[in-house]
Amino acid sequence: MYKILIVEDEYLSANVLELIISKEFKEKVEIIKADNGLRGKQIIKQNEVDLVIMDINIPIINGTELCKYIRIKKNDMPIIVITSDYNDKLAERLFKLEVNEYFIKPVRAEVIIKTIKKYINKNKVEVKNEQEYCLDNLEKEILKVSKPEIITKLSSYINFIFSQKETNYIMKEITNLGLKLDKIVNKNKINASDAISQKINEMIAHPFIYKDANGLILQVSNIITEIFDIIYQNKINNNFNEYTQEAIDYVERNIKKNITLEEVAKNINITPHYLSKIFKKEVGVNFVTYVTDRKIDLAKEMLEDKNIPIVNISISLAFNQPNYFSKVFKKKVGVTPSEYREQCLKNKTYLRI
Repeated sequence: MYKILIVEDEYLSANVLELIISKEFKEKVEIIKADNGLRGKQIIKQNEVDLVIMDINIPIINGTELCKYIRIKKNDMPIIVITSDYNDKLAERLFKLEVNEYFIKPVRAEVIIKTIKKYINKNKVEVKNEQEYCLDNLEKEILKVSKPEIITKLSSYINFIFSQKETNYIMKEITNLGLKLDKIVNKNKINASDAISQKINEMIAHPFIYKDANGLILQVSNIITEIFDIIYQNKINNNFNEYTQEAIDYVERNIKKNITLEEVAKNINITPHYLSKIFKKEVGVNFVTYVTDRKIDLAKEMLEDKNIPIVNISISLAFNQPNYFSKVFKKKVGVTPSEYREQCLKNKTYLRI
């Protein structure tokens, strides 16, 4: 559902806009109205609004201030200004505010519809490409040991599939997802349980049994969990003794906490000195380096999501000082977190071309 906010204090103008949009887009669009800038700001703060249509002359908080707020909080949100005023100073102000479109009242219905379609279609293409990129790299993500991130990304992908409300498209994408999972199981020689194999086969042969996104997300989460656990257990069982395995397992379960060698050694009932010795011998790096590397791996994945502030990533991985996080990240990766994120966004843009 594409959410459009109309901020307009003229009752008639707001209703005409709502009527034009509702008649054309019907249930594909949800319209929210506000009759002043303060109410518009509150709605934007509390809702996932996709596009704003506003008059520049609105009470309490004027359109200029509301635009400034949007550009600070949600920089990529399209803004369409419809106003009865026009002069060179206003045009310059709107340009500096990075307003996407502005029109002089009255505006023809077909112009409004055409403009909104441009942003709806752009949004659909960008979301679809991002989700398809996630699906194409599913095996790579699993092998990088990032189960929570995989499930989150696939949940987003599944929600996108069902949001399209086109039965044939939904059935096709569910089948494609099932085929992808089946390929991963076979290629990596995963001895999946009969229950998991049956769920994958159902996605391929009987996609119509999934009536909503939540049901499919639950099934896929179960499948991914079993695939991940088998790959991960095979990986550590083939290389390490029981103490090293237990230490790695403890680190993975608590990777977002502040983990110490002494804490892990106590948990698995050996001395810190002995754990340090066998860990370095079998893993190839010392314990602190291993933990730091795993945290940086997770940080890199989180940085691919532009909506997560870098300071939040730092705190969530127990780097209590953002400056220290940035310093460690640059030492390991060669660039700062913000530079790495910029590279990721450029790569995504390149993949869409």
